[in-house]
Amino acid sequence: MVSPLAGMIFDAQGRPMSPCHTRNHGRRYTYYASNQADGSREPAQRLPAGELNSSARQELVALLKDQRRLSELGEHLDVEARGELFAYASNLADVITNATIAEFRDQLAGLSAKVTVTQGAALMTVSTAALFAQLQLTSPEIETLTVKLPTKEACYGHESRLRLDPPSGPVPVRDDKLAHLIGRGFAARERLMSMTADEHSAMPQTEARHLERIARLAYLDPAIVRNILSGTQPTSISARSLWRMAAFPLAWAEQRQVLGFGAN
Repeated sequence: MVSPLAGMIFDAQGRPMSPCHTRNHGRRYTYYASNQADGSREPAQRLPAGELNSSARQELVALLKDQRRLSELGEHLDVEARGELFAYASNLADVITNATIAEFRDQLAGLSAKVTVTQGAALMTVSTAALFAQLQLTSPEIETLTVKLPTKEACYGHESRLRLDPPSGPVPVRDDKLAHLIGRGFAARERLMSMTADEHSAMPQTEARHLERIARLAYLDPAIVRNILSGTQPTSISARSLWRMAAFPLAWAEQRQVLGFGAN
């Protein structure tokens, strides 16, 4: 499998981050992880590869279509040359949008792209000299253009990993486990409501408590459910954290506050 950022991504200590994968319950999860072969005692950084690859593509396209930033770069050029820069950057953005993973990797390499992952952000830089060289134009004094992709630390069991925040920049990635949990909540509520009092009394107590606990998710604010199904919920919300939440308010405004959506 081709990883578009392989060889171009490093952590804050300068260690290369290599594409890796794990399997859990039959599903494959890919991520970039710090190479600790140098004996560093600093903990490895891990970041989901799909999120980062998608965001890197989208943010690079947005950068190439940002005429304000391009104007700043091309202020030393005459009007005709500046027009060529705008046209070329816009065309390159369209090419990158429709590129295969391998083609996207080639485009990144052609722009001398580099990604540095820290606790607070993944910083992607591209060389302005490389961009201008493709047009045979004089390079500006600004050596690189930088795109900042905010990150947030999230815990998976006993392991801490980074996530993009929002999860994948302009392209949301749905958490299928979380969405499945919401679906189970509605199914549990329907099952409970279809039971007679005798059927409920005859059910083992542990099973009844489990059904009641999960059925409460069916009473989530519909706006929160829409965010979860579209993948735009706060990164702090996971299937594990939602399931383990002891105090679960019924008022929608309180739910939004507790879950990090704000009061509105």
